[in-house]
Amino acid sequence: MASQGYGAGFSVSQAAALTTLDKYRGNAADGQRIANVGAIYDALTLTRADIQGTGIVRWLTRNPGYCESFDGCDSGGRVSGGSGAIAITRSRLGAVVELSFVGQSFAQRQSQRLDDAFAQRIARGSLLFRFGPRRRTEPAVDLLAGVTLLFADTRGVTRVKGALAPTGGRHPFAVQTRATGLIGGVDLSLPVTRTFGLVVPLRVTRVLTLPLTTWPGKLDVQAGIGMSVRVMQRVR
Repeated sequence: MASQGYGAGFSVSQAAALTTLDKYRGNAADGQRIANVGAIYDALTLTRADIQGTGIVRWLTRNPGYCESFDGCDSGGRVSGGSGAIAITRSRLGAVVELSFVGQSFAQRQSQRLDDAFAQRIARGSLLFRFGPRRRTEPAVDLLAGVTLLFADTRGVTRVKGALAPTGGRHPFAVQTRATGLIGGVDLSLPVTRTFGLVVPLRVTRVLTLPLTTWPGKLDVQAGIGMSVRVMQRVR
């Protein structure tokens, strides 16, 4: 009964009261019973798996290398999209595999000799390690940190001024690149039922090395809101 109460999110006193007869409530034996349930709670471990889906907004920083020596330049900005994750947790520790996709970002720059403009879409896969509460029975904060792999699809056009074709004129380009980075953040969670809850993920990512100047800056910030559904739970 104690393990069932632990998995259901009951407090020690609530779990102990499930099978206590009314005539024994409040006496010395009842106090000892509550202490015994508390000792069982301390020894139990909860393993669970949750699936998360969220809508996200990502703020990309400006890439100074892309804008250097140009008269006008737009780089970085805000994009929106979605993310999905599966989280495996055992007691306070766990791991999260997270995939996120956002809409296109746009960048352009101008100078006396060269103009270019392009659209870029970056997808991200991350592995994060989690530290948080043993049970999700009330609003909680999970701390996360890990690594991320980013894939960028870039398509645009370059216009070379003051030169004849084929050097001068417009030149379309398309390139796929990838990069690695470090990612950290928090998940703010609010349980609604035993299996369903609201989650607010906050992430900060730093790309280690930019593969091309067409990437946005190394640092970006992401926030979202969505839901979490528990698909597996085991108490031992």
